[in-house]
Amino acid sequence: MIAGTKRQAPEGAISMPAFGDAYSDDEIAAVANYATSRFGGKGSQLTAQDVAELRKQTSE
Repeated sequence: MIAGTKRQAPEGAISMPAFGDAYSDDEIAAVANYATSRFGGKGSQLTAQDVAELRKQTSE
């Protein structure tokens, strides 16, 4: 989640800091596409426009 998250788990709190403001839509799409092709078997085809739309959805 580019907005970060904090959740409780049986072992305690799990958190991930927000990173959305540090990277452009192009950079986030490139990392997502790399990670899914490298570790997911089938790569994604996200574009900067896809990331921008997802950002808009999470800000509403």
